[in-house]
Amino acid sequence: MTTKFYLFQRATDSVWIFGSSVKSVCPAGSYRIDIVGDNVTIHAVFNRDISLNYGATFADYLKENGNPYASIAEFEAATIGFFCASEAGAVSVGLTDAQLRETAVPVTVPFDNVGVCNGCIAAVLSDTVDLSHPGFIQPRLLEGNIKVTDENGNVSTLAFDKKEISAFRVKRVWVTGTTANMGIVVIY
Repeated sequence: MTTKFYLFQRATDSVWIFGSSVKSVCPAGSYRIDIVGDNVTIHAVFNRDISLNYGATFADYLKENGNPYASIAEFEAATIGFFCASEAGAVSVGLTDAQLRETAVPVTVPFDNVGVCNGCIAAVLSDTVDLSHPGFIQPRLLEGNIKVTDENGNVSTLAFDKKEISAFRVKRVWVTGTTANMGIVVIY
């Protein structure tokens, strides 16, 4: 059984939600989408293309009311502004002034040394020092807010459920502003 993930723009404040709960605020970053028939694959584009594979079909993604999308057309219409092509052909999350991709985005060139992960370590929370290994974070023991700095230097505070993995790589996990402050691991 495929896990269901929310993907919608919140009606109250136009914030994009992308994750396992309605509290999963999507961070700014680069994403692309591959649609083949009813199958949807979402990729996060960092220094390499990472397939997030959250949903096997459009129906594995949920609307704000918790119901799955009824068709691929409804899914695409609801995500206008989330997936958009830049002038260089890359894709970036358009949290503002974005456009839905008009055509399929080409797959990026394969990278050397691509694997599942190199390791997993406990995150050392600090307001001044970056992690020894930037990577994806996951709170293992507590749910709550985690304040982070992503690899591009953007600082944001995000709500996490227990065992939810960030959709982007982080280089710092802050003490100040983090309430899920026990058992955070870094997957790098």
